[in-house]
Amino acid sequence: MAVRSPLRFDEIFFTYRLLFETLHFSESIEKTAEPRFRKLGLSNGAIENFIRVMQVCQYAMLQKIQLGHVPPIVGYCPWQNQEAFLDRVCELQVWLKRNGREPCDVEPFIHERKNKLA
Repeated sequence: MAVRSPLRFDEIFFTYRLLFETLHFSESIEKTAEPRFRKLGLSNGAIENFIRVMQVCQYAMLQKIQLGHVPPIVGYCPWQNQEAFLDRVCELQVWLKRNGREPCDVEPFIHERKNKLA
């Protein structure tokens, strides 16, 4: 039986694009997800729990990246601020534990603390 994903569509496509940009960091590709993610005060590794959820749910997108697929660029970030992202990470960490997986700690990937008003 397939595991139902807790991810929203915007989170899926943003994660997919950010993973692509991370894997191709030294190539001259248009970076659209990474700058938006950095504005939240986060480095790319903070997206790891989203990738782990995609692995549990067996998203075909993850295999497509290895085959050279280029995901569409993104024009927005699904999280309004760092706090919203971190709240979502907490939800996914609980989901991962319930599904027998080890969640990732995002603290090492926060390069700048930002409050809601910033």
